[in-house]
Amino acid sequence: MAHILLFEDNPSFPYSNKGFIDEAINEHDLVVVGSVDMMWSTLQRQQADILIVDLGMPNDYGQAIVARMQASYPGTGVLIMTHGDQQEQRSEGLLLGADQILTKPVSASKLSAHVVALCRRIRHHPGIPVTLAPLQWCLHTTERQLQVNDLLSVNLTEKEFSFLHLLTHSNQPVARETLNKEMHIDVSGDERRDTKKIDMLIYRLRRKVKSALRVDLPVRNAYGSGYSLTTTLMLA
Repeated sequence: MAHILLFEDNPSFPYSNKGFIDEAINEHDLVVVGSVDMMWSTLQRQQADILIVDLGMPNDYGQAIVARMQASYPGTGVLIMTHGDQQEQRSEGLLLGADQILTKPVSASKLSAHVVALCRRIRHHPGIPVTLAPLQWCLHTTERQLQVNDLLSVNLTEKEFSFLHLLTHSNQPVARETLNKEMHIDVSGDERRDTKKIDMLIYRLRRKVKSALRVDLPVRNAYGSGYSLTTTLMLA
């Protein structure tokens, strides 16, 4: 019996893999999750023998998951299922450490066969639990990009870059007034609307980072004090 963690981000979750689930639930210890946060928290509680990642579309999201799995749980078998057939992304995923990348639709019997093959490898090379590695953030000044784990990056506007750059130079929360001044944000209009300008910029930045990198922006709102980083942000 293998410990299998199935992560599926399809809105119809978990019905697209119902055939496999019906078979596997009788033969393996199967846990199904629908969010990346739940996936990592589940892995921290109990390491899986096999991680199956079912992505709604081919993108760098799967590559980031594979990279973190390789760093934190190198003994876990990783099987990616995705739409499309982009050879470059498939090759990079395999190089990063995925055992197999399958193009959907994938039949229950085919998925089960790959699980059996991975189980054989795991028996010969058992994994060693490793503490989940923290995310590594880097702010590239020349490219004006925010990068996570030396893999995924997102382009920043001038003001978004300035905001993050200012936070890297302070161990304390940076006040909105300071941010407005240093980022040259016009605050000459209505006072209530002006105080929200920086908040709206950061709100949009959070959404951009979450969409592109699938992780939360490492910034917290220190109410009454301003904004500060929640982790180290390296400059490059």
